[in-house]
Amino acid sequence: MNAITLASLIAGLVLLIAGRKAFWAFLGLAAFAVTVAFVQRYLPNLDERTLLVVALVTGGIAAAAAVVLAKAVVWIGGFIGGGYIGVVVWEMLMPSATGFPWVAFVIGGLIGMVLMKLLFESLLVLGSSAVGAALLVHILRFEGTLGLFFLIVFAAVGVIIQGRLWRKKKEEAKKE
Repeated sequence: MNAITLASLIAGLVLLIAGRKAFWAFLGLAAFAVTVAFVQRYLPNLDERTLLVVALVTGGIAAAAAVVLAKAVVWIGGFIGGGYIGVVVWEMLMPSATGFPWVAFVIGGLIGMVLMKLLFESLLVLGSSAVGAALLVHILRFEGTLGLFFLIVFAAVGVIIQGRLWRKKKEEAKKE
């Protein structure tokens, strides 16, 4: 397993299980995933080490921006996460399409942005689970309806885990 695959797998699992705990981590890991997908598509000859550094720097900048520009970053995070999900779904449904699916990225991004702003807490759980699931489906190379099935299953597992953690935290806060 190469470093990009391992880092992407870890990022996907962190998003799936604990993405709600910290918005900055969700945004940083989502930016990491989008950077990896974009660079692999448009710069396929870029060496793995450089790709990893570029993706980590991009994710780090996005995470730092989430801390400094919290309100604006909610919109940005929704756009990036929604865009990534749009691209993964497009590639599952249209595997023979060439070029980067900009329309799917923009439509998914706009939907993600609006939903993230309106329903931040709940969608942070759903969004981080969906982005983590999309990253795992991409890394595991599931395609077509099988890929869509696992995207939904992985996202549901993430929502259940994060929902239970969220509920547990609320119950502990009430006891104090």
